Amino acid sequence: MPASESRPSALQSPWAQPTGPIPRTGPIRIALTGTAIQNSYMEFWTLLDWANPGSVGTEKQWKKTVADPLAAGQAKGCKEEERLRANGVAEILRDKLLPLYFLRR
Repeated sequence: MPASESRPSALQSPWAQPTGPIPRTGPIRIALTGTAIQNSYMEFWTLLDWANPGSVGTEKQWKKTVADPLAAGQAKGCKEEERLRANGVAEILRDKLLPLYFLRR
């Protein structure tokens, strides 16, 4: 059974406490998900970090540069500056990060 099926909570949340270690069965890791970006930006980081450890920075770096700006720019009543910053972050994710790590069907 793939690790992502045996312990899904460990991959959905960086702070989840799995009942045991997630097995590493080989040098290649593939994470399958339906809605990682729609669920939570931190869940998205967790999947990316699990599949490619360290490739998208630490949890703290991701939160500061991706999750927080996106959340602020999507909040009701956000300032124009927050919205513009969120749009910039979203464009970088769409154009530079997603093509490297995601295969859409």
